[in-house]
Amino acid sequence: MSVHGRIIVRVGDCRIDVPIDIASGTTVALIGPNGAGKTTVLRCLAGLQPLDDGRLVGADGVWDDPGAGVFVPPQHRRVAMMFQQHALISHLNVRDNVAFGPRSRGVGTTAANQRAADVLARVGAAHLIARRVTDLSGGEAQRVALARALAADPEVLLLDEPLAALDAAARPAMRRLLAADDLPTRVIVTHDPIDALTLADQIMVIDDGALVQAGSPRELVDTPRSAYVAEILGLNPLSGVLTGDQLLIGGYPLTVGAHTVADGDVVAVVRPRSVSLHRSRPEGSPRNVWSTRVEAIERSADRVRVRLGAPLPLVVEVTEGGLAALDIGTGDEVWASVKASEIAVFPN
Repeated sequence: MSVHGRIIVRVGDCRIDVPIDIASGTTVALIGPNGAGKTTVLRCLAGLQPLDDGRLVGADGVWDDPGAGVFVPPQHRRVAMMFQQHALISHLNVRDNVAFGPRSRGVGTTAANQRAADVLARVGAAHLIARRVTDLSGGEAQRVALARALAADPEVLLLDEPLAALDAAARPAMRRLLAADDLPTRVIVTHDPIDALTLADQIMVIDDGALVQAGSPRELVDTPRSAYVAEILGLNPLSGVLTGDQLLIGGYPLTVGAHTVADGDVVAVVRPRSVSLHRSRPEGSPRNVWSTRVEAIERSADRVRVRLGAPLPLVVEVTEGGLAALDIGTGDEVWASVKASEIAVFPN
C-alpha cells in the first residue's frame, strides 16, 4: 500500500511538518536525533495521533484530513505498529498476544492460534509460544512484538527501533527478515545508520520536526545536503559478494576481518574516517591498498570530505591539516588504504 500526504501536528513545544510519499512495497527509514518527531510520524500513520493540519491518503482512501473532517481510526487502517517499548499485553501469554490481532478482526480461535504459531516460527520465536510475556528478555520481547504486528496481516508495517533490543549476533537474522520481499510496505524508525542503509529503499532525515533530506541510501551518502546529514549517515555502503574473508566489489577484491556472515551477496560498510590517503603506496599493516583518483573535495565547518573514484567509490573524511599535508586536489592520483577489521559486512 502507498501512503502520501503531509503530516502537520504539534506535540508539546515541537511543531512537526513532514511531507509523506511512501511507495507501495518499499521500505522507508526515518532517522534523526531524539525528539526530532520520528515516532510521532509513525503514530500519525497508525492513526494514534490525529493531524492538526495536512492530509494523509492511503491507497484505500483518505485516512486523515482535518479540514474535511475525515479521520479513519487505527482499527480501520490496514496498518500495524511495533512499538519501541513492545506494548505486549502482560496478562496474556506469547501465543495469545500474537493471536490478538487476527482475533480482533474476527478470525476464529483455531485459525488465529495457527497464524500466531506460523508467524512466531518465522521470526525465530516458536519456542516462546507458551511463555508469559513478563518472563521474556528484551530481545525475545522484540521478536514477539514483531510477530504480533505481522500476524495482523497489515498492508503497512510501522516499526519503532525494531533492532534496538537485539544483540549483535541476532541482528543479521532480523535484518534479513525485515528485508524480505513478501513483507508489506515498511516504515522504520532507527538511530542506527547501518540499519537505514541496509534495509531502506528511501531514507528520510528528520530534525526538529522538519524533513531535512530524503532519497535513496546512495543519494544521501553521495550528496548529503548538510553537514548534519553527512554526520548522521557517516558511512560508505558497498554491495558485493562475500567468499570467506574475500569480498568482491564490482570486480575489485577486498579482504575483510572476522565476521559471522554467510557467503553470498552482502552489503559492506566502510566508515569515512577508517580510510587513509597517501601520496605514495603505503607500507605497513593495511591489507587493502589501492590506487585511485580524487573526484571531488567538499568542505564543511569542521571537516573535509574527499570523494574517490574507481575502483571503489568511497567518501573519506580528513582534517584541513591532513589535506594540506597531502597536498592533493581534484583530479590527483592518490593511494588509499583500509584495514580488514574496519570493513563491516551484513547480509543483503
